[in-house]
Amino acid sequence: MRTLGGKDNIAIALNIAWDVIGEDKSDFAIGVHIGPYAGQNQGHLHYHLVKTLPFESGKPKMTRQEKTQLLCKNYSYFIFREGHWAVVVGGLWAGQCFILPASPSLPTAKPMDIGEEASQDLAKVLIRIITLYNEKFLSKEGLPPDYRITLRIKNGKVFGGWYTPILNFWGFDQEIALLEGRLIVLPWPHETTVKHLLGK
Repeated sequence: MRTLGGKDNIAIALNIAWDVIGEDKSDFAIGVHIGPYAGQNQGHLHYHLVKTLPFESGKPKMTRQEKTQLLCKNYSYFIFREGHWAVVVGGLWAGQCFILPASPSLPTAKPMDIGEEASQDLAKVLIRIITLYNEKFLSKEGLPPDYRITLRIKNGKVFGGWYTPILNFWGFDQEIALLEGRLIVLPWPHETTVKHLLGK
């Protein structure tokens, strides 16, 4: 369960999701929770495929490319590139990372059409992320972190997603930040996560 059954089983699960989505051009999220701290309320591997509200409804404050460029502005946030995707550390949680379309110039690639190629590509990325974090963030008891994965799909294209390991728990200050639109304070900066993951 901790590795989602491996790369081949991840690809199979994604192919099943693409079959369900079919020609539907709605916004979708594919999600999986591993471990109770990540929201897994039933102790077996299962994926969630849900229609979501448009994730760019109204006029966005930043375009997707601007957001990607912001995440990638500092090379120290970059973890690795695999196929069509780059993985960069960032986000609201300590250790969180984003899976973004990548080209040689990193922030300018386009989303990927759903289908077998996307399944294989994403399966390689996801198993690489999971394996890396399972090795680098073992608890004192030798346990890997609980985690969540989310992928976003719109108009039959994968726009990327994120991996969220549960490395610390949120307190009242994070709730205040979310409810009142304030900054979330991390227990350590994203640069520290990158150094730890890359062994720098």
